[in-house]
Amino acid sequence: MRPPFGTVDLGRLPAPLADTSIISARKNSFCGQLAGLLPSDGLPTGLVQALLNLLFPGDLSIDPSTFGFPSQAIIPFRSEKPRTVLEQVLGITSGAGTGVTIHILDTADQSGDDFVLRRRPGEPEPFYYDVPLDGRPLHGRVVGEVAKAVAPLAQVQFYKVCSGDGLCRTLDTVQALCAVAQEARQGGRHVVNLSAGGPYPAVGLKLALAEVAGLGVPTATSYGNRDDCVGHAPGDQCRHYPADWSPEFVTSTAPKAPTLLISVAGRDINPDVEEYATYNRAVVIPWAQTPLPGVQAPGEFWFAGMPYFGTSFAAPVVSGMLAGWMSCRPGVPFLPLVTAPHQNPLASVVNACP
Repeated sequence: MRPPFGTVDLGRLPAPLADTSIISARKNSFCGQLAGLLPSDGLPTGLVQALLNLLFPGDLSIDPSTFGFPSQAIIPFRSEKPRTVLEQVLGITSGAGTGVTIHILDTADQSGDDFVLRRRPGEPEPFYYDVPLDGRPLHGRVVGEVAKAVAPLAQVQFYKVCSGDGLCRTLDTVQALCAVAQEARQGGRHVVNLSAGGPYPAVGLKLALAEVAGLGVPTATSYGNRDDCVGHAPGDQCRHYPADWSPEFVTSTAPKAPTLLISVAGRDINPDVEEYATYNRAVVIPWAQTPLPGVQAPGEFWFAGMPYFGTSFAAPVVSGMLAGWMSCRPGVPFLPLVTAPHQNPLASVVNACP
């Protein structure tokens, strides 16, 4: 079942996406209007700048993960391939994803990935257990590898929206989402992975996400890591967009209705623990006010001898799961938030295809 959405009514966004009060059959979509706005011949420069600041305030970034890894004495699944971890933790056996494209909006393009993890001046050396992280390469490329480990038969398309230092321009992200929307209009099945976020609720980003959702395209996005809440005082809100918009993208008001914007937290992969991982946003800062994630997934993997951990790498597990589901079933699944230890948080979608 692909939701029979039209395009987004720009005047009325914050409601469940299946609500007919916000979905209309406008001839001009947000992405179409954006393409007409830029370049903006004939408009005063000040007016253009004010409009861009309103639609695209601030920037996103790939989720920092320089501390907060689980504290077990032994690194679980050290140097194992992502597929091995997923087989052991989630019980994945199928090789799904046929006919689905996973769009990775991140630091990589089709030819490479220039991201390098660097500690900021004055910060201590970042580690994952006993492995130093300063100078570790890649981000988007590893996100794609994790998604492919879940859905090896899916196609992966990279969009470079983030620079080599992990900064992601909101406008670049929106334009990439609009490119996905254009491809979805031409047919096929599509999933978006956005392992980035920030504290700014940019209207333009929300409108672009709503446009791809209106075409039946789900987006898996990272919930955010502990680094996001550093420096917060008691009572502060630790927000992370687009993840925190997830409840507004449900497909109906019915109980257990799926959402087309999935906020993905990380789950501890240690077989003796298997619960909410300590690197998740505000997990050890109980006074920071944060919304709950939508779902949990493993978020610790190794690639080319280097560790990668955080909600950035949990999100593509869900992207791959969605691709697997969509390759043989209609619509998108409802993903419950499973927080009890020693339970498979994605049991309802694991091995959806025979």
